Amino acid sequence: MYRRLKQKESQVNKLTKEVKDVEDQEQRKAFRIDMPFDRCTFSIIKIGNKMLKKGSNERPGSISDLSVNGMQLITDMDFPVRKHVVLRMTFKIKGEEFKVVGVIKRKLELNLKPKMTYGIEFKKLKRTTKERLFQLLNEIEIERKKKTE
Repeated sequence: MYRRLKQKESQVNKLTKEVKDVEDQEQRKAFRIDMPFDRCTFSIIKIGNKMLKKGSNERPGSISDLSVNGMQLITDMDFPVRKHVVLRMTFKIKGEEFKVVGVIKRKLELNLKPKMTYGIEFKKLKRTTKERLFQLLNEIEIERKKKTE
């Protein structure tokens, strides 16, 4: 009986890992580029059902990586991830300013203490904004590849 339980537990662990691998692949549908510590600012729009006053809480942050669907934000703030935190972020790519709204999807525990890293999913991004962001990210990636050749 104990042996059968161990076999079942092993099967469950294997399936759980496979599901997590698929989820990780699905979360990253767009290519991402590293933007090590590019600066940004953000403000909290909403935590749970509570709306916050516009512009009253702007904070500095850094971008770890960026795609047309989201980014990794590094900040000294510790957000309650399960409370549905909505942020407005402002950043520049090649001198062009972007203002986007996103939701914190995950908190990453990295060796950046006291800083925290959050996976942000962009919401309601206009098609033209998304296309321009894609174009600039693609240009950066091409420039980086040329430098390594």
